[in-house]
Amino acid sequence: MRGRMLPKVSILDPRLTISEPIQASVHIPYTELPYRVHELPPKGQQLMVADFGDESLAALEWLGSNGRQPSLTSDFTYGDDGLARLWAPNAFLESCLGQIPQGKALDIACGSGRDAVYMASGGWNVTAIDHLPDAISLGQDLEQLYLKSRLPIDWIPGDLTRVSLEDRWDLITCFFFLNRTVLANALESLVPGGHFIVETFTSVHREMFGKPRSPDFVLLPGELRAMAEGLEILEYEEAMHGNRHTAQIWAKRPG
Repeated sequence: MRGRMLPKVSILDPRLTISEPIQASVHIPYTELPYRVHELPPKGQQLMVADFGDESLAALEWLGSNGRQPSLTSDFTYGDDGLARLWAPNAFLESCLGQIPQGKALDIACGSGRDAVYMASGGWNVTAIDHLPDAISLGQDLEQLYLKSRLPIDWIPGDLTRVSLEDRWDLITCFFFLNRTVLANALESLVPGGHFIVETFTSVHREMFGKPRSPDFVLLPGELRAMAEGLEILEYEEAMHGNRHTAQIWAKRPG
């Protein structure tokens, strides 16, 4: 059965200790904010801070000095709704995932693990790979905090070009990482009926913003579609998505 995706909320509870939780909130003590940035919503999105006096003011000050625009709120109710999140997975993944039967998923270049944890919260059996040990550590922390009583994620640190992709996958995802050889090899392990969801920067983005620094890390026009030759293209777009020009693809292997 499909798991219940972690609901997203907008209230941060910054208290050091809580005698009673508040509904529709996530508890991150204000002193831990510098180490738990990956648990916050994207910059520019609403973030309400529950008003508990000095602790909340300290949270407000740190958030404001780090590019956020938080607001205090006293409009909350005590009670425990269970697990929720302030953070967001990749928006394109979120829009597609509810339409795909869960199974085995491979998250390439998983970063701090938000996409992997989000998929696992919905019942996916997830393997997450990244070459940065610090990223894997953040992902494991996220799993411990937000995946109670779910299938454990298989976290694999290592050089992505050397990681074995011999398993077969119902879903392969990759966001804002580009290694053409890794993606081509991964596609070979996609099962019939399996799905491929990718988003990353285009050469247009690099021309506009000067990043990524290397042209090897951006897609040429139409390149991502060509990578998925032989797959059924369910969605494809090269355009501005938020403040980034990216190519997005959702494709399915026939069968």
